[in-house]
Order: sequence, then C-alpha cells, then structure tokens
Amino acid sequence: MSRRAGLAGCLALFAVAGVGDLEAAAQSAAPGDGTAPLLTITGQVPGELGEGFLVERSAEAFCGGRPVEPLRREILAPRIFSEAPRPPGAPPAAAPAALAPDVLTFAIDGEGRPLSISRSVRSDGLVVISGGPDMDVQAAFASWRFPRRALSDCEFIVHSRRVRLGDAAPAQVAHALVSGDNRRLAPAIRRALSRPGDACETPPRLESAAAPNRRRGRTAPGGRDWAAVRFDIDETGTTRAIEPLASSGDDEWDAEVARAVAETTFGAGPRRGCIVGFSRAGDDLPAPFPPPEVGELNRCSAEQRARLKLDRLTYPEAFSKRAIEGWAIVRFSLASWGAVGGVEVLEAQPASAFGEAAARLIRSGSVEPGPDHAAGCVDRVIFRMPDEGERPNVD
Repeated sequence: MSRRAGLAGCLALFAVAGVGDLEAAAQSAAPGDGTAPLLTITGQVPGELGEGFLVERSAEAFCGGRPVEPLRREILAPRIFSEAPRPPGAPPAAAPAALAPDVLTFAIDGEGRPLSISRSVRSDGLVVISGGPDMDVQAAFASWRFPRRALSDCEFIVHSRRVRLGDAAPAQVAHALVSGDNRRLAPAIRRALSRPGDACETPPRLESAAAPNRRRGRTAPGGRDWAAVRFDIDETGTTRAIEPLASSGDDEWDAEVARAVAETTFGAGPRRGCIVGFSRAGDDLPAPFPPPEVGELNRCSAEQRARLKLDRLTYPEAFSKRAIEGWAIVRFSLASWGAVGGVEVLEAQPASAFGEAAARLIRSGSVEPGPDHAAGCVDRVIFRMPDEGERPNVD
C-alpha cells in the first residue's frame, strides 16, 4: 500500500439523516494511515434553490470509430444538481430528460492506459452543487484499463440522463452522495433515501465510533471504492438492522464498512433509517511516462527564467483525491516590464487538467522587470503525490 497519507490513502465519510457526530469521531477512530472524513449532510439549506435533480451517467469508448471494451472500468458517479434560483411563483424551467453527451478525446498506450485525456465543456443551464462533472470524469477515466494495444483517435462518450431526485433509485442517490458535497440539497436527498417510518433526523449522542480498515479488499491504483449502509439504533444506543444500501462492489470493503457501523455506539434513544457511508482511494497512480526534457524547446536563459517567481502549485482536486500523478510542459513569455504572457500548454499527461493547473501556476507568478523581453520560455511542471506529512507538490 501507499506510504502517502491524507490524500492517497484517505477514507472519506458521509452521514445522512442526522448522524452528524460520526464525522468528527470517525477520524480519531480510524487507523493511523491518514484517514479523514469527507462530509456530513445536515438538515439546513442556505438560500433558496430550485428542485433537486440527479444526473445518471453511462459511458462508452471508441477508437477510430470502433467500440473499445475496457478490461477495468469504474462506474461514473451520478451528480446531484439544482435549478438556478427562480423568483417566487415562477414555473420550473423545462429541461429534457436526456442531456447532450460529454465527449473526451484520448489515446491508449501499449499498456492499455488512457493518455492525453482532454475534456469538453458543457453548459446545460444547471447549477452544479456537487462539483465539476467534467473534471471528475477525467479523473475516473484515468484509472480505466484497456487491452494492451496502442490506439489513437479515441473518444470517451458520456451519456447523461436527468431524473427528479425523488424518482431516482436509492443506490444512485447514495453513489452521488459518497462522490460529492451536497449539503445544500440535504433535505431533498434525505427524502429521496427515506422509507416509511424512518426517524433519524435528530441523532442521539455519539458514544464511540469505529472506522473501516482501508487495507481490506482491493482498490485499483487511481480508483475509488465506496459503500453506504442503512441502520437503526435501539434504546441502548446499539446499531441494529445494518443493511447494505449500495456500493462499488468490493465485498471485503462492504463487510468492513458494515463492521465499523456495527461497532459504533450511541447514547440511549431509538432511531430508524440512519444512513452512513465511507469511500477510499487506491494506491498512487504514477504518470504514464516521464515528461520529456525541454532541451531546445526552451529559448530563455537561466538569468531570464530566474525573474519568474511561482506560488505553490494547486493540484487538480479530482486527481488528488484519487492519488493520480501527472505533468505538463508549458511555454510562456516574460515582458521586460514584469508580466507573464503567451502561456501555452504544449503537452499534459495523463489529462488536460494537469495542463490547466500548470498554466494557472505560470500565469499567477510574479515577474521581476528586466532589461529585455524573454520569449519562448518552457517549463516542466510535475505533479506528484506527497510523502507522509507533505502536501501535493510540484518538482
């Protein structure tokens, strides 16, 4: 397993229907490997939002116009959205159930790994509550594997279907919850997951919390496993009727999550229909191959390049959560009066997200004025997961 903690080896937790105290306790009860909770769903919604929707997603891959079946795939997480706020009395905005597909372009290397993943930009009038879907799709797709044959001219097509949150399958809602921050739609999410007779909005006091051991089961490098369960709490504070709600399909991990819930105890007070879930990332997934030396591409002298001072790198969050590493080659110019210009990403692997982050890093740098204009500067920006105690870094 990875030595790297907090990101590469994180446990994430969500709690719905009022088991909020479990969030803080789970971190202290977790094994000493950098585990950390993700979010808790509470009952308050700040601001006014439109109706909640869930967007189901499926995907298929083509190279040269022909279907390509993966050897390993990860089901894309549904996303939860809301309509933009509307004036009182205004009718809901009409929207088709089927949304325009997202298309990512990519290639496959000789090991069957996706390369050069580049996202498309989609605008369908919805306010994103749970994070940018395009970036999450890039990161999830980067962990897929295809047969070991180099292919080019490939497309990854993501089909999306919008359903009202109340009509969505509970397993789809649970998957969306584990995969994103949906606090603003908590009441609607709770209603979508509830059953007649459920009563777990106000939790009893948490006495002790257990956390699943992330080393149980197998998660592919760059992948994520998750599981959600329903449970009741009896008069003594003991969890009862633990029932799998949905999961990514790792039986050992599912059993470990159920064990952790069974060993968690609360203060006296019966509750019914509580829901909690955990997710974990696999080992670090290194970049597909080392970045090339800039060599003759770089036309800046060492003295000119030294005028540019960079801030700390911001690692693409969706890739950081999955411990996926990458790099980018960026070209830029330095004006004599002290400004960065002409920023251009020459190559980024395994996905364009690393190029976008590298370009932002260069643009945000400060430049000392100099005697001349420096054109054609080229830098390598290498994203690596941290050793224990570090933050994600750039070489």
